[in-house]
Amino acid sequence: MSETKDITFFSDSDSRQKGRQAIALQPTDSAIEEITVSDGNLTKIASLLLEIRTDRVGQFGNGDPQIDDVSFHILLDLMVSESSRTSISAQDLAKTHQVGWSTMLRYIDYLISIGMVKKDKSAKNLDQSVLKLTKSGSDLCNTALVKVDQRLGSF
Repeated sequence: MSETKDITFFSDSDSRQKGRQAIALQPTDSAIEEITVSDGNLTKIASLLLEIRTDRVGQFGNGDPQIDDVSFHILLDLMVSESSRTSISAQDLAKTHQVGWSTMLRYIDYLISIGMVKKDKSAKNLDQSVLKLTKSGSDLCNTALVKVDQRLGSF
């Protein structure tokens, strides 16, 4: 019989919802959910997450352009926002990813410079601009997510 641990997940709806609508993986209620999993499953999940990260780094983390974890998560946020037809700005992303405003601007400027992200040309400032993926950014996310799907399918 395997040993089990109780893992408690708390909904932190305020932190992800400020500045934009909650999208995708965010729980909708504030109830506490208890899940019981075995130690073996936790190790298997950790291994799967590391394999997925290795796939991503192998795909576009060691080449030119560099796409690190934060950049990749920004691209994913933009992908989800476009799919759900919600707008997202650099300020929203800074709040969501809990990084400083100037740090987020550097990430966005870099992603724009390598052709992964575009901004709404009608806004004068980047903080007021609606951000979107370019075709290259969308293709990159799609390719990475197909590999994630393949890994999850064999889980």
